[in-house]
Amino acid sequence: MVTVMAQRGLVKSRRNRMNKRNSRLSVMAQRSQQREEPKKADEQRNSRLAVMTQRSQQRRSEENRRTKKQSIGTMAQTWPGEKSRRNRRTKQTAGLSAMLQHARERRLMCH
Repeated sequence: MVTVMAQRGLVKSRRNRMNKRNSRLSVMAQRSQQREEPKKADEQRNSRLAVMTQRSQQRRSEENRRTKKQSIGTMAQTWPGEKSRRNRRTKQTAGLSAMLQHARERRLMCH
């Protein structure tokens, strides 16, 4: 038969073993969690960086498209504008020369 004191001692030692085991398990769980946290943080950081680089590449390509369109637009505007100015000048000079010719003919008719 086991005495009460011996029983208490057994219970105490059993509790101590359980506490040690639980503390070991909790320490192991904490360590594994600590190992996983940097991995998760790295994954999040990498995904953020990937998204940022992807967006910046999209922005650059969009800006390149805009500048190409603008440069093509300005080229298209300058060349026809220059031609139309030349055409206006020739029309004006042609109109002036026709008016002068008409005035000369009238003078000749009047004299």
